[in-house]
Amino acid sequence: MSLKVKPTPRDGVTHHPLTLVSLGTALVLVTYVTPMATVPQTALDLGA
Repeated sequence: MSLKVKPTPRDGVTHHPLTLVSLGTALVLVTYVTPMATVPQTALDLGA
């Protein structure tokens, strides 16, 4: 008895929704959170 599983691409999309969500979350973190976290330190460096 053997099982043969054929991968079935859905409309040519190979990414899972979870992968897209995690990529979007990482993009938001890098774009928005990191600059806000470094603003106080930058202000201190500038002597403001």
